[in-house]
Amino acid sequence: MKKRLVSILLTVAMCMGLAVPAVAVEIRPEAQKENVTITECDILGKTAVMEQHIVDREIDYVKITCGTEIAERIGNEIFLNGEKVATIVELEERNIDAQNIEPRTGWLDVENCPYGTKSEYNKLYSSQYRNLALEKKISELTVEGLSYILMTYCGVAGVCLRIAQEIISVAVDSKYEEYKTLYLYERIYSHKTLGQFYRMVDLDYYFDKNYTEFACNDYFYRVWA
Repeated sequence: MKKRLVSILLTVAMCMGLAVPAVAVEIRPEAQKENVTITECDILGKTAVMEQHIVDREIDYVKITCGTEIAERIGNEIFLNGEKVATIVELEERNIDAQNIEPRTGWLDVENCPYGTKSEYNKLYSSQYRNLALEKKISELTVEGLSYILMTYCGVAGVCLRIAQEIISVAVDSKYEEYKTLYLYERIYSHKTLGQFYRMVDLDYYFDKNYTEFACNDYFYRVWA
């Protein structure tokens, strides 16, 4: 299957005269149509294809196909091979920089730092609390299965795999393996000088609703696409 590299921000950089390096991502040719984005990634040595469908500038439907496994997010409900496995519950959201809010669909999630260094992403843009209500106990989930669930709202496979591995590793043989809810505290930081183009998303997962029983932390980046 032929892939082509699509340069992100190249046109913007040329027009504005900024010293912004272009970022490339592999996007399937059939995705070059309005309201649908199709990308490929690797998870546990297998190729996964992610479709994101956009309605009214919001991601309304996500489908991840990896071999015979199919994960879907319809609204806030997540399904694995047709069976409902989780629900995302949105809680308090705080927009620190409320004057510069862009639609979620304008951003591309990437694992590696696209510009500068991690320490340069130091301007808090927004914060969000949300629950991931699981249909099964954590002990009944595999690393691969939990990875697919996480990928439906965080499209970076490597990050989701690490989070799934850590959560299951911490939960095994403890009281947490009986739990059916994960609690997420998400913070988005802007780059100190080019925050309109580059962001970092910092994720803290907890086992309790008071956010005191820490599970793991990870992060990824967003590039304005």
